[in-house]
Amino acid sequence: MSDTLHSKPEQSPEEIAAALRAEAEKRWGPERAEGLASVIEETAGNIWRVSHSELAPEDEPDFYSQ
Repeated sequence: MSDTLHSKPEQSPEEIAAALRAEAEKRWGPERAEGLASVIEETAGNIWRVSHSELAPEDEPDFYSQ
């Protein structure tokens, strides 16, 4: 996996998308990367949201059951 895919808290969703796009182009070529543009944008937004989410110590994963 490329070092460009390690997101940093200071990255914007656009910067994350650019890194994902570059990696997609490297792996599958520019035509396929263009076809994945909407998925890349959505994924970048999700990565950004998760990286900026605060979890309280009492928050449990969704898969946890008692």
